[in-house]
Amino acid sequence: MKEAAEKRTRTYQLYMKLKGTSPPLWRRLKISGDSTLAELHSAIQCLMDWEEEHLHVFRIGRKEYGNKNYDEDVIDEKCAKIEKALKNVSEFTYVYDFRSEQVVKISVEAILPPEDLPYPVCTGGQRPGPGEYEMLWGDEEPPKRKRRPSFDPETANKCIASWAPNPYMLH
Repeated sequence: MKEAAEKRTRTYQLYMKLKGTSPPLWRRLKISGDSTLAELHSAIQCLMDWEEEHLHVFRIGRKEYGNKNYDEDVIDEKCAKIEKALKNVSEFTYVYDFRSEQVVKISVEAILPPEDLPYPVCTGGQRPGPGEYEMLWGDEEPPKRKRRPSFDPETANKCIASWAPNPYMLH
């Protein structure tokens, strides 16, 4: 196990906050520098209770990364490793659903030595995700809507594991 950890790149600890939420809707995630932005996208979908229903883009510095199948002008997120895309970057954004502009501000909290844990992994969060097709209502309950359960990192990690595209993410 120690040998495998030494071959992996460093671990990135990210703090994510959904813009426009008060109290803040936030998540903390650890992800290998070897992971791609496409893998980070899948993790964010689980963390925010979204279902891949809309387009998205990462805005990192002056570059935009996304799905080349839908937008030729972006850098392919499937080829963009976290370690390279986030080099010398402390903050960036993830925009989901261009119509309603769900903006997740992401901060690089720490760059840690490689860890022997499945990647990515949620280590904390507060408030349930907004889900698909729902406006951000703050503390108000919209009419005829069931209240979502509170945020649970374990449930988020099960979702992330079910989407994991790389076998090393599950060991």
